[in-house]
Amino acid sequence: AVLRTLYVAGQVGTSIGLDALLVALVPPLVISGFLSSSLRAALVPAYVELDHSTDRRTALRFVGGVVTWAAILAILLAIALTSLATLVIALLGPGLPPEARTIAVGYVPILAPILGLTVVASLLAALCQAAGSFAPIALSVAVGPFVSLAVTFVLWDSYGLAGTALGLTPGPPGG
Repeated sequence: AVLRTLYVAGQVGTSIGLDALLVALVPPLVISGFLSSSLRAALVPAYVELDHSTDRRTALRFVGGVVTWAAILAILLAIALTSLATLVIALLGPGLPPEARTIAVGYVPILAPILGLTVVASLLAALCQAAGSFAPIALSVAVGPFVSLAVTFVLWDSYGLAGTALGLTPGPPGG
């Protein structure tokens, strides 16, 4: 994350495009954070209880249902966010000049998938942790930032900050 940030900062410095990207990034991060933490807090204890009181198959079926419905909800919220992008950006970026607002609205469809991907990844990581399977979590934490940096770097010449937005989408921006 630090290397990606330094690379982008070196390319654009301070700009309305970067301001627009940061404002457009807020809604999917806040919504996914709220959904992820709420669902993790409810899902993990329920999974552990089912796993101990019934069989593993029942617990996994329950988890599959919850993750599926969480993904559907996140996708619907991402669609709503994209549909309401102009209003959301106006509310979150009142100080942005009109040109930056237009740019930010253009980033919303690129960044909205963060919502679904982050919610599902967070639930799966919590379940891996509850099941004592730490290798997938470690791998995603180790590889995610490099993928993000690589996508940003490869797409920079063609897409500029939109390449950064695409690089942020597969994984959490802090990762």
